[in-house]
Amino acid sequence: HVILTISLYLLLSIKGLILGIIITNLLSLILSLRYLSKYLFNTVKPFGFNSFKELIKFSLPYYGEGYFHFLVNQADQLILGIFFSPNVLAAYYIPRRFLDNLKLVSDTLIQPLVPRLSSWTLKNEVLFNDRVKKIFMLLLYIYIPVILLLCFSSKYIMNVFVKGKYGNVEILFIFLTLTSIFYVIQILYTSVVFVRGKPFNRFKVKVINGLELIFCLIIFSFILGVIGVALSRLIGALILSLIHI
Repeated sequence: HVILTISLYLLLSIKGLILGIIITNLLSLILSLRYLSKYLFNTVKPFGFNSFKELIKFSLPYYGEGYFHFLVNQADQLILGIFFSPNVLAAYYIPRRFLDNLKLVSDTLIQPLVPRLSSWTLKNEVLFNDRVKKIFMLLLYIYIPVILLLCFSSKYIMNVFVKGKYGNVEILFIFLTLTSIFYVIQILYTSVVFVRGKPFNRFKVKVINGLELIFCLIIFSFILGVIGVALSRLIGALILSLIHI
């Protein structure tokens, strides 16, 4: 993917970049369909299901979860884009990108553990609970010092990326960075729900979490403006983490 896209970009500039992205994604689609064809287009039960229709029905909550997660994840920027000026949105977007990257790190750390969680839950509940607690504490030991260091360095970090263009954005950076600590708790909890429950159970958790976050977002944004948007992310994540714990 990378080699083809970069090669086309060097040859055709931005048109080559777009063409490279399209071609590589089409190739991925073709290869994926070829691999999945033996499960989707034959008489053998796909993944243990009696029919392809049953498989789709079982998977629907995951699609709903994905769309709803996208809506909730973009709700803060949507509200800022509609009700506030472009400068306010730009000021918020920069520290928000740090939150997105920290979330990506959390997903990278936790998602590979899901198969292990599945194997532990098949053995016995005591072992499963013990391992989950150890993972939880280990993640906090890793995350909290890093997040606190970022918060204490917020002024210097924002000076590098913003250089005073959008005013004082350090408080936005601190609120959003602290949010990532509680995101770790949420992603670990939803992973536990994923391996212990049915897809619809995880979907319900995501919907309840999302509605709570949107409620906090609407209330705080209209009271405190852009600071309220960042604060709503922090308070909403804190409340959900306390519930999950």
